[in-house]
Amino acid sequence: MNICKIIAALALLFQAGPALAQATNTWPRMIPVRPDGSVIDPGSVGGGVGGSVTQGTTPWVISGNSTANASGNPIFTQVVNFPASQAVTNAGTFAVQNTAATPAGANVIGRVGIDQTTPGTTNAVVAQGQYTTTPPTLSNNAYAAPQLDANGRVLVSIGQTLAAGGTSPGLANSIQGITNGVPVPMSAASLPLPAGAATAANQATEITALQTAALRAVPFSEASAAAAASGATIFGGSRDAGAASPWSKFNALVSSNQSGTLVVQGSNDNFTTGVIIGSTAITANVSAYITVPLLYRYNRAYLVNGATAATYSMNTSYTAN
Repeated sequence: MNICKIIAALALLFQAGPALAQATNTWPRMIPVRPDGSVIDPGSVGGGVGGSVTQGTTPWVISGNSTANASGNPIFTQVVNFPASQAVTNAGTFAVQNTAATPAGANVIGRVGIDQTTPGTTNAVVAQGQYTTTPPTLSNNAYAAPQLDANGRVLVSIGQTLAAGGTSPGLANSIQGITNGVPVPMSAASLPLPAGAATAANQATEITALQTAALRAVPFSEASAAAAASGATIFGGSRDAGAASPWSKFNALVSSNQSGTLVVQGSNDNFTTGVIIGSTAITANVSAYITVPLLYRYNRAYLVNGATAATYSMNTSYTAN
C-alpha cells in the first residue's frame, strides 16, 4: 500500500511541475505532505484553504476560497494607512531619556532665573519668613524659616530677656551716656580727657582770647603837622612785630597838602637792608592809605614829597585782623 501512495505522490509532483517553473514566481518550495502521506495541493494557501498568489500587484494580493483557514495556519496581510501617532496605554513604567546634559551635583533638572534688567520688578526672588504665635522649638541640626511678627518684621533676639530695671546678669545694662536705656548727661568730669583738653570752660577762655586778638591794634604816631621840603624823603619809625607776632597786617596813612608818594618798607635786620612792600600816590589834601600783610619782622612807612614844600601827618599801626 505504501508503494502505491508514493507513486501517487510522484504523479502529483509531475503534474505540478509546470506551475513550479513559472517565470513570474520562481523560488525554492517545499511540497507539503499530510500525516497520512498524501500530498497537499501546491496551489492551496494556509494549509487547507485553496487560493493563489499573484505578484503582479503591489502589495501582493492573497486570494483564498470560501473554506475558513485552518487553525494554526494564519493568513498574513499588509496594514495600510496606519495613523502616524497613536495614544499609548501602559500600566507599567515608561523609560524616559534626557537628551540634554544633566546638571552635576544633586542632578536637579531646571533652574531659577533672575532677570534684574529692571531692578525689583522682574523675576524677583523673595526670601520668605514664617509667622507663628509660638516660636518653634528645634532639635539638633534642624532647620526653620526666619521668624516674623504679625506685621512681617523679622524677629531678632539676643537669646535672653532683660529683667525689670535691666539687671539681667551677663548683659551690658549701661554704656557711656545711657544707663538702663535712659540717656544720661555727660560732662567733662565724666570723660577720660587729657589735661588741658578743649572743654567748654577752656573753649570760653580761648574764644575770648581770639575775639580780643581779632579786635587788637597797636597804632603809632609817626608825625603830626610836620614840614616836608621839596623832593624830601621822610621815614617813619621802625616797628618791631616780634619774633612770634600776634599781628597779621601793617598799615600806614599820610595826609599832605601837596602831592607825593607813600611807601611801606619791610626788613629782617631792622633796616640794614630794606625791601619795598607796597606804595600808593598821594593827592594834595586827600589822605592816602595802604595795608600790607605781615611779611617781615620790622616794618616802616616813609613819605616821598613832591616838588613843593608840604605840611603832612603820618600814622602807622599793627593789627591782628
